[in-house]
Amino acid sequence: MRRRSIRVALLLVSAALLLSGCWDKAELIEFGYVQAVAIDKSMNESIELTTLFYNPSGHGESTGMTAQPKMAIPIVTEADSVFEAVQDIPLHFGRRAKWDHMRIIMISEELARSMPLGEILDFFSRNSEQRATVLLLITKGKAKDYIMIKPYIEYTIGQQLRKIEDTVSRYSAKTTKLPLYELAIQLMGQTNTAMLPYAYTTANSNDIVVAGIALFKDQLLTGNIVTPSDTQPLLMLLDRYKQGIIELPCPATDGKKRNVGESFEVISTNTRLKPKIQGDELTIQVKSKIKGTVSELHCTTLMTMDDERKMRMRVAEQITKEMKLMIGRLQKRRLDALNIGNKIYRHYPQLWKKWKPSWEERFAAAKFDISIDVDILNTGLNIGETFGKKEKNE
Repeated sequence: MRRRSIRVALLLVSAALLLSGCWDKAELIEFGYVQAVAIDKSMNESIELTTLFYNPSGHGESTGMTAQPKMAIPIVTEADSVFEAVQDIPLHFGRRAKWDHMRIIMISEELARSMPLGEILDFFSRNSEQRATVLLLITKGKAKDYIMIKPYIEYTIGQQLRKIEDTVSRYSAKTTKLPLYELAIQLMGQTNTAMLPYAYTTANSNDIVVAGIALFKDQLLTGNIVTPSDTQPLLMLLDRYKQGIIELPCPATDGKKRNVGESFEVISTNTRLKPKIQGDELTIQVKSKIKGTVSELHCTTLMTMDDERKMRMRVAEQITKEMKLMIGRLQKRRLDALNIGNKIYRHYPQLWKKWKPSWEERFAAAKFDISIDVDILNTGLNIGETFGKKEKNE
């Protein structure tokens, strides 16, 4: 009995020795934690990879006697493939790249026009450490230049760009938020189209602006970038619109054109696109329900029920106008970014087999029937007139 107790005690002590101590402490000095990646085409037509590593020692307070360490460290490698460029990182950095905490992947516009997205991002889609929620971004000019810009408030530019993309897509609808897993779903669609957020720098400074959308066809960037003003109707048609502002031009009076306008803040949207097929003709029914508030009044009033009805009609007409312009541009480019083909494939698979070879022409010839229902929730804290305007009977 005593021998058995001694044997159990020895086993417990051995287990405790195995559990105690920092047996994996070498991990911190063996790995570098990636915050962002920029992918460009090099002068030699190969891949130029700029990897931004987080510097854990960069949080120390500066005493004025010594300079504060950098919060992040960029490492540039060049190779014929992304994986080879990744493998060359230790040659310069002395540590292996660890991908668990990467915030964003940036791809230059030049590379996106010349190399398919699947080839650029294949390594990241297969990497077991890589999170599928990492965000994507297309950049005007070299993506490497964006990595080198100092962030305003976040510790690294990777985190700042991720926050910008998320905030802009959520509150202003001037771009879209796209994680890696969602791009994979888009690329598997029947229409072979995809869309990624777009970034550029301002002319007089290094301020980064994330606005607009880059449209892809067959995994290559095509045509011009969708401007921020055109992004809103596109997102609304795709039911990806969350919040934003609809600008309403003031009606002309006495033959004079007024530059001032009014604003309607969209709080929520719900849009449905339903294909209607009659014989060989295709009509897309667009039904959208918009809820929002009046943000600015400059040339109209909201004192009566009739005033409110006219405002709702103005908002609906403006949204319809913007949707038609966006649809027209897509049809002119024969680019089904609205995923109509995917809807037909799901609901009419046999018909899709017949239509798929000539889908671009069919999409370009399709008719769109748009119906917008607007609900004004409130007019803000002020009464339904321009701020400071006196009543007519005074």
